[in-house]
Amino acid sequence: MQKYLNLPDIDGLLIGRASLEPAAFLKWLMLPQKDSGVG
Repeated sequence: MQKYLNLPDIDGLLIGRASLEPAAFLKWLMLPQKDSGVG
C-alpha cells in the first residue's frame, strides 16, 4: 500500500468502495494498477 500514501483521501476511497461493492473492490485490487495512474 506504500504507493498509495501520496494520494489524497485514498483510505476513504478504498473504504467507501469496499463497503459499496466488496466483490468489485477485490477484483480491482487484483488488477494491475494501470487505471489509477500510479502504476
